[in-house]
Amino acid sequence: MHLLHPLKALTLSLSSLIHLTNCLPAPTSPNPDALIPPHPLPLPVHIIHEFPKGTWVENLALRPSNQILTTLVTSPDLYQIDPLSLRPPILIHSFQGYTSLTGIVEVDPDVFYIVAGNFSLETFTPTPGSSSVFEVNLNTFNPTKNQGARIRLIADFPDAVFLNGATLLSRPRGEILLGDSAGGTVWYLNVRTGAAPRT
Repeated sequence: MHLLHPLKALTLSLSSLIHLTNCLPAPTSPNPDALIPPHPLPLPVHIIHEFPKGTWVENLALRPSNQILTTLVTSPDLYQIDPLSLRPPILIHSFQGYTSLTGIVEVDPDVFYIVAGNFSLETFTPTPGSSSVFEVNLNTFNPTKNQGARIRLIADFPDAVFLNGATLLSRPRGEILLGDSAGGTVWYLNVRTGAAPRT
């Protein structure tokens, strides 16, 4: 029985591997045409709605119908904007007792969670403890009659400084995260139970 020296065996194995690798077909590069977007850049831009001067549009969310929901910092108003400009904007709801709307996130189809709070544009400061989260269910909303939006309070946040952004954490469990940009913290909210511990 003839044994190879370990170093020679390693060299032989490496050279065999290199040889086999060289025999394999070279990987194909992706089709360069597949990387080109369907529309030439820059994409066309057009105004779909212009709010009055001084309006601060904070966040957007897209409904399943492709209508755009907007929150405003300058007023506690939730608007629906038609991206094709076929109908004028619709004021879905004005949240009384608040001055601003910030975050918006969809958890279930056409069910959104809106952050409302009080924020002074004159002093550029929030009112600590004024933030709340509301559910806005648009499954029965009729835009022609501007009726049918179901709105209910989910949770108040007396210990938050000012809730701003909202993002989905778990759709099946109904969990969202809320950024307290003024307080430097993140809050967890279960929209099914109303449980809202600070994370």
